[in-house]
Amino acid sequence: MIELKNISQKLNDRDILNDINLNLKTGEVLSLIGPSGGGKTTLLKICALLDAPAGGDVVIDGKDCVKNGKLVVDPHLVWPKITLIFQHLYLWPHLTARENIVLPHGDFIEQEKRLSELSELFDLASHMNKYPNELSAGQKQRVAILRALLLNPKYILMDEITASLDVEQAYNILEIVAELKNEHVGIIMVTHHLEFAKCVSDRIAFLEKGHLVDIGGKEMIDNPKNERVAVFVNKLKTIK
Repeated sequence: MIELKNISQKLNDRDILNDINLNLKTGEVLSLIGPSGGGKTTLLKICALLDAPAGGDVVIDGKDCVKNGKLVVDPHLVWPKITLIFQHLYLWPHLTARENIVLPHGDFIEQEKRLSELSELFDLASHMNKYPNELSAGQKQRVAILRALLLNPKYILMDEITASLDVEQAYNILEIVAELKNEHVGIIMVTHHLEFAKCVSDRIAFLEKGHLVDIGGKEMIDNPKNERVAVFVNKLKTIK
């Protein structure tokens, strides 16, 4: 379990996160929704131990990793148990798609079958020898997702991973998320795709201006009780 206790974060004396308490169990999908600038990506980075918060604790599988805003473990000992898929992908431009995927793995022989299966599912099999500048935005997104999945993490943090994907590819990701959930992988997913969140999530949390405004189940999309959440959801449904 990932446990966030009283997490706060500041940037140039500005509050980014305020007293956030959340947890994620293995085999659970938690979606983070809310307007841009609400602190969702910042929260993912803290979960992944990429950033230390200004205050609060992070406990991973019963082990204190952040205490009172201070890292108390070497993050390298936690990675890739926790893997973050960034919105901006971070593909090496001088490496092919395959090389970008294989690079973090060292001995890759045992993963060849899984790579073949996922490259077919993600429609990447014919693109594996292309460089990032030869790929579409959606193809690059899929390369980054595939790279993370092959690390076999216990927890995956996803930052707007369907942003560059068409509807069909987005729902391919939905199938992967469901499979990972069945394999007891815990997932935190930042998304503005409300139907995607509703289909895949066990819980949905709404963040705005660094505050956890509300948290609940799928009813937060279909029939939100919180007035602010209702306004946000209805606007997004109108846009879609």
